[in-house]
Amino acid sequence: MAKVISALAALVPQINTLVDQLIKLMNDLEAAIKKLDLKGIPDLDKAADFTAKIKNLLTATKDLLPTLLPPKDAGDINGEIDDVLKAADLVSSLPSLDDVKKEITDRIDKITAKLKTFKS
Repeated sequence: MAKVISALAALVPQINTLVDQLIKLMNDLEAAIKKLDLKGIPDLDKAADFTAKIKNLLTATKDLLPTLLPPKDAGDINGEIDDVLKAADLVSSLPSLDDVKKEITDRIDKITAKLKTFKS
């Protein structure tokens, strides 16, 4: 791809300007993302703790149901508990905002590095 861009830039010099502008845009975007203060989101850590507590409570409830209810009723409620546990598992498996921020900036770095190869 770099060879094609270089060949085109020889014919259309504005291509180099375009690549420079794209690199600048990527750098500006990365700088803006790095400035995001994710700690400013209140109680985010409490949400993860709450999800863990919900899972523990539901698992304990599920274990007790057979001793408290007839089998059919316990089975129906266990199905509902399983649905909530699946949702809680999904929420707890989501990456942290810091992880997402790092993933984005890493990808921007890769894009910028690739754009710079077009200039050589």
